[in-house]
Amino acid sequence: MINFRALRFAFAILLLTPMSAHAVSLTLNGNSADLQTDNTQAVYASDSDGVPVLITAVGMSLRGGGVVTDVGVPSMMPDGRVIFGAEVQPKDTNLKPRWNIFIGNADAVPSHRIITALNPKALDGDCTPAFKADPYPVADIDENVAFISAVPHGRDALFFYSRGKLACMVKAGAKTNEGHEIAVLSFGSEQMGDGGQVVFTGFLGASANTADHRQALMLASVTGGVTELAVEGAYGPNHTLYQRPFGLPAALPTTLGTEVAFTAKTPSGAALFLYSGGSMARILPTGTLTSVGPVTFLSAGRPGLMADGT
Repeated sequence: MINFRALRFAFAILLLTPMSAHAVSLTLNGNSADLQTDNTQAVYASDSDGVPVLITAVGMSLRGGGVVTDVGVPSMMPDGRVIFGAEVQPKDTNLKPRWNIFIGNADAVPSHRIITALNPKALDGDCTPAFKADPYPVADIDENVAFISAVPHGRDALFFYSRGKLACMVKAGAKTNEGHEIAVLSFGSEQMGDGGQVVFTGFLGASANTADHRQALMLASVTGGVTELAVEGAYGPNHTLYQRPFGLPAALPTTLGTEVAFTAKTPSGAALFLYSGGSMARILPTGTLTSVGPVTFLSAGRPGLMADGT
């Protein structure tokens, strides 16, 4: 039994899909004398009956060899499975621990509860991830996977894995469809949209109007390039000036295409924005009156988004 006194907790809980499936990543850190390890991590997911099941944890062995040494933030797949990054120490202890992406199935027997998400044959060529930390993978209903990672001897890239093939959807240094250089990709911001589209935040390079990088919300696809949805310093709906920081985006595929919700600072406070049907709307600015008083604060966390726009 672990004594939880003097511990600091960091945990991520994701609730999604009509099945009410959920996954939890739990980290315990502290200096208590009662704590046997200063970095304990585990991933749990509910099975089809709603019972929490341990998917993996630091110190657990994987089928085929290797021991888990670190666990990243999980994300739910539409079919109720959970996708996550984990660092694994190979059986050969002369090799360094390596991050990879795994899929966990709470309904599977323990020996087959985890599988590798990426075909090893896909990890070759010019578009190869060099995992250095949690890639924060996400997946859509077609089992396409998106994640951000460094590339060998290069800058970061947004990867897209589909039907056994891996593609570099966006690389830092590339240009958007509007002609601006993408200077930085924000790890952990990516979300899957409709038809293989990926929404993410990052920073655009300096322009003729500013010497500083500008935060931006972008939409990418393998065939359609990268489109800017909102850019710091530009005007959005209701002549609202986007300011830093942008919150984490939420995205869903809908009958109108990819729908996106996010918050951003504005000159009058902050606002919640909704991108749907190809256009952006400001749906909740600070100062909005409610039955319990005016809205005074909007979180920069990822909104909970449903397919009908709520």
